[in-house]
Amino acid sequence: MLPGLISGTLPRNIHRTLPLSDAFNQDLQRNLFLRNLARGKRLNRHLYLMYVGSFCLKLKLFFIFFMKTDCPFCLSQRIRKIECSSLVYGNCEVCGGFFLFSRYFPSSQKSRERYEHHNNELSDPGYRNYLQNFIDTFLDFFRTDAGLRSRPASILDWGSGPVPSLTTLLQEQGFEAYPYDLHYQPVLPDAAVRFEAIVCLEVAEHFLSPRDEFRRMADFLLPSGYLVVGTHPAESMSCDFEKWWYRSDITHVSFYSEKSLEIVGASADLVFRGKIGQFEYVFQKKG
Repeated sequence: MLPGLISGTLPRNIHRTLPLSDAFNQDLQRNLFLRNLARGKRLNRHLYLMYVGSFCLKLKLFFIFFMKTDCPFCLSQRIRKIECSSLVYGNCEVCGGFFLFSRYFPSSQKSRERYEHHNNELSDPGYRNYLQNFIDTFLDFFRTDAGLRSRPASILDWGSGPVPSLTTLLQEQGFEAYPYDLHYQPVLPDAAVRFEAIVCLEVAEHFLSPRDEFRRMADFLLPSGYLVVGTHPAESMSCDFEKWWYRSDITHVSFYSEKSLEIVGASADLVFRGKIGQFEYVFQKKG
């Protein structure tokens, strides 16, 4: 008989002499583990969040400054990065073009909202004159280019916008003109038809992938057909790129030099015929 049982008391060292059951031992170990785990979570939660935040920041900086990016115009990787207005742009050291890094592209919804704030109505005399000057510029080229008729038989207005004002003005002057726009007029009357000329006015700067978009335009041209692009060139900057007014539009993501235009055109089998106005450029599809 154990000492102390008669008197109703247990010895102080009874826990050393009586074995614990396996079930009780497992419960005790599990409770201790859970308690320590909870304590560790409370103590380390702040440090854990700090670590995750620091890691994400470092990862972002790594992608911005160390990952190689191809120039969307000439595919070179010799890119100078420019940070401005919480955005990161690239300037190609080979072709001279500027572009917004793709992770900063505006969403389709934001782009549409911006487009719908443009004043592109023919009722505005200033805008009508602007469009007419563009038409006169490329018609003068057609008249003087050897072997061409005085005017193209069919014209596609690429990127006609929410109000196809350029298409309407061309139709008013007797041209067989059709609108096309990714957001507002995405279906052509006849997908098999090809055009003698495509006009692309103040649209190329919105191209997220210029080489792909130029190839698409070239596909809709007849052999020896003409593409007329109106966009303000990077060479026209009178100040630093960060302060250039043309950059302030959030939907402007591609800014071409004359060399980058020539390279992009060549990638679509379009021969660069040159600059024909202040900001108008002509390409001709290989026959």
